[in-house]
Amino acid sequence: MNTKLSEIDFLQVYNKWNNGLDTFKCFFRATNFVALKHYPDFELSKVPEEGGDYFQAISSQLEKYSPQDTLFIIDITGTEAIRTAFFVRKIYSIAPILVFNGVLHPFGLIGDKTYINYLVGYGMLTEDIVKKGHLLVLDHNRFDEYSDEELKENFNNQYELGEEDLPSVEQLDLLGYKKVVYMYEQNEKEDLTCYLEHLSQYDISIEKVNLANHSS
Repeated sequence: MNTKLSEIDFLQVYNKWNNGLDTFKCFFRATNFVALKHYPDFELSKVPEEGGDYFQAISSQLEKYSPQDTLFIIDITGTEAIRTAFFVRKIYSIAPILVFNGVLHPFGLIGDKTYINYLVGYGMLTEDIVKKGHLLVLDHNRFDEYSDEELKENFNNQYELGEEDLPSVEQLDLLGYKKVVYMYEQNEKEDLTCYLEHLSQYDISIEKVNLANHSS
């Protein structure tokens, strides 16, 4: 018999994802986990035992650069982002920071039951690592274009990333990061484009990878 959402200790799941983030703890958001306390109950299912559609392409980038001086960013669909985050941590010992700030709601535009299932399921499986670097994990669906009808019929839990959601130039310099590799799904998000343009003005090398051109 599968576990139900109501049986999950959300604080425990939060702490497992949050473990080992050190300086980057301030960017890991509790919003999803707090909202789950009020989410309608449903039965969770077993999560996939291997990486998703973009994992091979993302892995090639992780292996190409040193995690000691490179900050990696993935910006893909939330469910795939969570799945990828787990396996990046497990296989490459790179700590994922989930920068998810949407309030989960049964009628929300962002975050369905699969998203929640992955967030909880992979969170429970997360183990301690000897960390080699960091990976910022973003939900590419955090904002999009919706019709007036869609906005009326659903709970609008979209969000954009602001200055407080991403590491500053000073933080990156202090931690020795000289390069940022931004891996995204099909199109760049405007909030990240602005952020990366800002970093590039301070001699931080920026590499952009459209994963749609590298997926298997």
